[in-house]
Amino acid sequence: MKVLRDYKCPNGHINERFLDSEIETVPCGQCDSEATRTLGYGTIILDGTDPSLPGAWERWANIREKRHRQTAEKNRRDGKM
Repeated sequence: MKVLRDYKCPNGHINERFLDSEIETVPCGQCDSEATRTLGYGTIILDGTDPSLPGAWERWANIREKRHRQTAEKNRRDGKM
């Protein structure tokens, strides 16, 4: 079965490949050293609209307010208000 995995060479280059799950090493795409399979880094994205996550909520609210101010200012300059 093919899976998406990360491979890291001794020079620190990280290569992401979609290969058979049994493959442990691949040639590095940047320096041709042998890259070995490593744990991939996951991405965590907090839902900014969830008030149970106060830091994410505050950031979302600040960004939203800033965008509203920018839109209002642009509309005022363009004579749309």
